[in-house]
Amino acid sequence: MTAAVALLRFRLGGERFAIRADSVVEVLPSAAVGSLPFPAGVVAGSLVVRGALLAVFDVRAALRLPERPLALEDHFVVAQTGGRTLVLVTEGVDDFVTASAEALIPARMLSERGPAGANVAQLADGTWAVLDLGSFLDAAELQDLDVAIASSA
Repeated sequence: MTAAVALLRFRLGGERFAIRADSVVEVLPSAAVGSLPFPAGVVAGSLVVRGALLAVFDVRAALRLPERPLALEDHFVVAQTGGRTLVLVTEGVDDFVTASAEALIPARMLSERGPAGANVAQLADGTWAVLDLGSFLDAAELQDLDVAIASSA
């Protein structure tokens, strides 16, 4: 019997991406992002979600896609990774799908430019990059982020 993997699919810069559905808490419409005392880069700021101050990750920056300002039609994906809850900025969420475990292959097998820890899902409607949320920041950056959030709360 083949194991199944549930994915949430979304788009950035016209490209197809996904994350594992078991990490998704909820999907929200875009909102104003607050500042966070953290160096510029993949952390775009902060957002209060249900009373918790969360870091907002700019997935475009993490993937080295061209910069783009936050738009009203964007969506935020609240997700959990490594014991942390964070917010991902997407240009729109498509849907949840189920893929067989065999449909996921390491991105580095297709291209050396693939993000570290990412997989590629070969689905009926095309290829989707499946991101590893834990690879956005290294251990030192995560510690700095925890300090920034604690000092802003």
